[in-house]
Amino acid sequence: MRCRSGRAIRIVVVAFGIAAAAPSGAQELETETTRLPPMGGFEVGTAVEWQFSGEGNEVAVPLELEYGILDWLALLVEPVAYAGFLPNEGTQANDIGDLEATLTGRFLGEGTWWPALALAAEVKFPTARNPLIGTGVFDYTFYFLASKRLGPIDLHFNFGYAIIGQPAGVVASNMFNFALAAVASVTSAFEFYGEALYATSFTEGPEGGDSPGGTPLASEIGGEELVGTVGAGCHFLPDLLVYLGVSYDSTGATQVRSGLTWYPRIEM
Repeated sequence: MRCRSGRAIRIVVVAFGIAAAAPSGAQELETETTRLPPMGGFEVGTAVEWQFSGEGNEVAVPLELEYGILDWLALLVEPVAYAGFLPNEGTQANDIGDLEATLTGRFLGEGTWWPALALAAEVKFPTARNPLIGTGVFDYTFYFLASKRLGPIDLHFNFGYAIIGQPAGVVASNMFNFALAAVASVTSAFEFYGEALYATSFTEGPEGGDSPGGTPLASEIGGEELVGTVGAGCHFLPDLLVYLGVSYDSTGATQVRSGLTWYPRIEM
């Protein structure tokens, strides 16, 4: 949702799993949710992501800070403290990554027979300085979100549309993305989760490598993609979630993501 090694565009998904949701959003998921921090509340998280494929490896250290502006409105800021692009052949790169900021507003609360609904707008700021890490241009994504709790299972659905910036020498088209995720509790402290993500193609250029003009392309430049994720989390403390997930995508890449989220309860 949330920074994604070389990916500045969050691909959204069809997802399934079993895991207890945190009091607001499930930060181990890439899928956006309508579970927002209360007004004045916040969540802080970090993770380490390792991605392996036949072409090489990627590593990233994303950070997360989400703040409840109002009970129905929240701002999520996601910088990438470190990103490494390590192909088996060709140029390697190490740098900070891009920064994403997402404003989410819930306009319908959850009822017995209907889900909570929200709209979100995300901006990718091109803070990465290396062209193999980021594209150097802004991207904008708009989401429709739905969340519904069915007993111990919390379901989430996304539909998104991304307006892709045009890096020099690359013909990039806008893209649609989709997500359906579920989290459900095993015990009060232990949870499983799973996702499957899909995004339409958003470039006519090659994935990685060089642009038509010879300029190296960021690893985020790619085509149609489907990703599945499974994982587990544990609340070692009432306000601290530690999780580990494994993803596999349609390009043959595997990603391992380990992280933690702290969401202190705010007494009003």
